Amino acid sequence: MPLPAAGDDQSGHPVLPVQASPRPGRVLSVIVCGAGPASDAGKLIKLAQQRGWRAQVIATPTALAFIDTAALEALTGSAVRSAYRSPASPARCRPLP
Repeated sequence: MPLPAAGDDQSGHPVLPVQASPRPGRVLSVIVCGAGPASDAGKLIKLAQQRGWRAQVIATPTALAFIDTAALEALTGSAVRSAYRSPASPARCRPLP
C-alpha cells in the first residue's frame, strides 16, 4: 500500500512528505505495554522508518507476551529493552549504528 504524498490524507489530516533515509538524531522510542495493540508495533516502526526515523522499542515485561521480540529487533536493528536497570548501570537508549 503506497503512502500518501504531502498534503492531506483521506480524513483531512495533514501528511508530511515521505523521507527515504534516516536523518541523524531522529530516534523514535516506541513504548509498548501489555495490550492488544502492542502486536501492531511493527507497523508503526515501518511507517516511521519510511519517514526517516530510526526506531527503538522499550517494552514493559508484560508486553513481551504480545509482541514478536525477534521480529522487532530485526526491524529496528537494536534489542527490545524490557528489563529494569539499576541507576548505577549505564543507560543505552539509542539504536546501535
